[in-house]
Amino acid sequence: MNQLLLPQHYSGGATVSITGRDHHYLKHVLRLKPGDTLTGRDHDGAVYRLTVEREGEGEFVLRSVMQADSGQTAQSAFGYVLNLFQCLPKGARMDEIVRRATELGVMRIVPLLSEFTVSRPPDRERAAKRAARWRRISKEALQQSGAVRPPVIAEPTPLSAIENREDGCDLLFHVDREMGVSLHGMLAEGPRTINVLVGPEGGFSKREITFILDSGFSPVCLGDTVLRVETAAVAVISAVKTLLWERTDWTTA
Repeated sequence: MNQLLLPQHYSGGATVSITGRDHHYLKHVLRLKPGDTLTGRDHDGAVYRLTVEREGEGEFVLRSVMQADSGQTAQSAFGYVLNLFQCLPKGARMDEIVRRATELGVMRIVPLLSEFTVSRPPDRERAAKRAARWRRISKEALQQSGAVRPPVIAEPTPLSAIENREDGCDLLFHVDREMGVSLHGMLAEGPRTINVLVGPEGGFSKREITFILDSGFSPVCLGDTVLRVETAAVAVISAVKTLLWERTDWTTA
């Protein structure tokens, strides 16, 4: 479902001016003309019916009407908030993880630097640029998928940042079946917040595993095969989302 993420400053006025990248999206991707309509969302997840009032040089002016039943945040709509703590993979794999996580409704993405992380931003300026790129990718994914809200995306930060997470159900994706816990069991009570932690290509060191478990994360295993980092992130998020979606249809022994 194509939709437009309204500008950050928009606060519910009768009209809104769309320029820059968003003008290109409306003109060349959606191919809108005066009189056409589309769905818009603000950064809190509220839904608007948008009508193209006019198009000028590099600008669309849209008339905006909030939908009567749109006053839901992502948490109230789905009943939970899903956060992803992802150790930075090498290359452009993080771009794909951000895109897929946005489509799946993740509300917060925290890129982490661990001992075996290959990709390390050398300075604060480059880290800020990478975060800005991920936010652009997230916005594109939201507009194409119809997700409720764009995730908050942090700049790369040390693994110790997991200690500053929201209280909730804390899940470490792990390949060791012997130390894994039941994902059904962890989600049986319908937690309001789920924090998912996925490691880098080289996994976590023994010291890091001890730190993560001592921080309150429970290891879950999703099968016998070794998954690529970008596959692992999508797999664990999808599994959590599906189990929560169908929670009223299953019970634990």
